[in-house]
Amino acid sequence: MKNSTLLIRSLLIIAITAGIPHALAFYSPSDPKPAVNTQSEELSVEPPTIEQDTIQTIWLSKYEVTFEGLQEKAVYQIKKEGNSLKCYSIELIDALGNRYPDSTLVMSQIELDEYTAKSNYKIEYEGNKYDVESYLVMNEAGDISLNYTYYEYSGKETWKRLY
Repeated sequence: MKNSTLLIRSLLIIAITAGIPHALAFYSPSDPKPAVNTQSEELSVEPPTIEQDTIQTIWLSKYEVTFEGLQEKAVYQIKKEGNSLKCYSIELIDALGNRYPDSTLVMSQIELDEYTAKSNYKIEYEGNKYDVESYLVMNEAGDISLNYTYYEYSGKETWKRLY
């Protein structure tokens, strides 16, 4: 007797748990079905693109860079010259806060892809000048993270946007 009661209760629980979703689906209002187009049309879906001028405008600004270990800063400005973007060092700031005007070309041509970019970064170290391939990534705040590697030396700089 106990086995039959247990079996009946188990079947009742299974029927109730399976029946509730079906009952709710039956009594809920149904969504109208979209009309079916019987003519065969070829649809082309193009991804949304941002125009090159808009992409360039996002990057145009002044940025402050603090060099780790040196306690010195530089102010860079990305400008549009012709159809390309170039970056100049426009001000140098020493450890005491003294400001010196500058006009050194830092990047001659910046290749953009929305919020990422690639360029040759001109670095001067101990009197020697180097052209180093660099990668730039802009974050939501408009700051730029610049990464470069030259042989075994790699560097990372954070450029804070100045408004």
